[in-house]
Amino acid sequence: MKASIFNDLRKTIHNESGIVLGENKQAMLKARLAKRIRSLGLSNEEEYLDYLLENQEDEMVHLLDVISTNVTKFYREDLHFTFAKKFLRDLLKQGKTRIRIWCAASSTGEEPYTIAITASEAMREAGVKADLKILATDISPTVLSVAKAGVYSAEKINEVPSDLKARYFKKVPTGFEVSDALRDMLIFGRLNLMKQPFKLNGDLDLIFCRNVMIYFDA
Repeated sequence: MKASIFNDLRKTIHNESGIVLGENKQAMLKARLAKRIRSLGLSNEEEYLDYLLENQEDEMVHLLDVISTNVTKFYREDLHFTFAKKFLRDLLKQGKTRIRIWCAASSTGEEPYTIAITASEAMREAGVKADLKILATDISPTVLSVAKAGVYSAEKINEVPSDLKARYFKKVPTGFEVSDALRDMLIFGRLNLMKQPFKLNGDLDLIFCRNVMIYFDA
């Protein structure tokens, strides 16, 4: 990939999404773009850049999907969920009956479903049922489709404690599927954190915005 093409691509990516690609990411971008270039019937990155500029609104979704890194797992950094459960339990005990949570970078769903399990356990321990919804957003439609399906391999749910696994997952031929109770809490949607204002309705009680800022500059 020519340096000039790489610079034009990363500038476009930064302007659209805030994601910063350093000088050392040229080989990564070339490798990740290769399949997309072939699928469009193009010959090289230069042709792809021309195509992108001509079809920016539609193609940018695919480009950001290609470069997104989606490292996640259930109960990643467990301390956050310990805090969240206590926070939610306290809200419920104070008489809060409507709770809204935003998971700003939901990836393939492990994080928002962990939040849903945490919230369910908070309600169970408090002995209170609340109108509780979790908005789960991501910039990548591909990972959102995985999250919406809510089916994970046995290896993927290893981090889920056995009692919670039994309570919130059911065995299916392709792995383990999240329960309807968890699924009903979640609302999935594509959202670019660089496109403000966000169209969010009402107040939020808790926001998870984890492992996101590392992709942005100051």
